[in-house]
Amino acid sequence: QVQDTNEVLFYALVQRHIREFLPILYTPTVGLACLKFSRIWRRPRGIFLSYPDRHKMRDVFKDLAARGWTGAPTDVDTKLDVRVIVVTDGGR
Repeated sequence: QVQDTNEVLFYALVQRHIREFLPILYTPTVGLACLKFSRIWRRPRGIFLSYPDRHKMRDVFKDLAARGWTGAPTDVDTKLDVRVIVVTDGGR
């Protein structure tokens, strides 16, 4: 619940105590979390853009920013702060 109430504190703790946290945050914990995700989901923490929609990226971010979402890139004329971008093939 620390991640939900204070993400800065959560990631600071993880960074300072990475050896202790890694077995909890990564495999096999990630695999188990993937299997039980529908039961433990709390709130969205990002967006998913599929490869076929890659040409719509700028419009998607502008729309999200217009609706008050604070995770869109800063280069779309908003006051948003993005610190991490993850690109994945969608595999677990």
